[in-house]
Amino acid sequence: MTPARPRTGASTPYTGTPAPDHRLASAFTRRPRGEGDTGLRIGLAGPYAPSGGPASRHARLLFEGLNSAQLSVQVVRVGQPEGSPVDHEEIVFDLTAGLDAGEKKAAEILNRTDIVIMEHEVTGADARDPEQNIRLLEWLCVPVVVVIGPLASTLSATHRTVLTELIRSADVLVTVSESDRGRLHSQFGASLRQVLVIDQDATVARFQELINALLRRRP
Repeated sequence: MTPARPRTGASTPYTGTPAPDHRLASAFTRRPRGEGDTGLRIGLAGPYAPSGGPASRHARLLFEGLNSAQLSVQVVRVGQPEGSPVDHEEIVFDLTAGLDAGEKKAAEILNRTDIVIMEHEVTGADARDPEQNIRLLEWLCVPVVVVIGPLASTLSATHRTVLTELIRSADVLVTVSESDRGRLHSQFGASLRQVLVIDQDATVARFQELINALLRRRP
């Protein structure tokens, strides 16, 4: 029987077989759980600047919402220039632009969480080294949700390559509109079931539902 297609305008969470893993994460092992360890740990990777763009603001909102829900959130700030002040205690690692081997060090921290939410801004104030998230993602061995900011009407070859790699390696993609979801499917080959639409002003409850769904799939 042919599976039913998602309703127009609906974003169906991806619950099928994970995409082939193109990561280098075999160097790491999953976080061991001790007896009685039931706390959920979330890794948040991306721009995290008070004066940043939409991705920074969204990351801050996510941290505040998940933290208020009694979840442990570890923030790895990505892409700020070297020497930028680390002015938030929740930032456990600062992956500055151009830091040699920094992605592997950041991944060692994020792999001690249960799931990673990665912010990826294509254009705007938070769009710095577009390839840095790919270099970080390939070292992660936990489920990864990539939140993709609004897509520009025209993308450079580098941005198109990065988006293609994100689609190949992320467990789930989150975008802000149905039109961007359609572009990721028609232009980059993403499965419609892999891409969810969650507005940047949406409640954290949507992300909590997504986190729980991904963790139920984890062996």
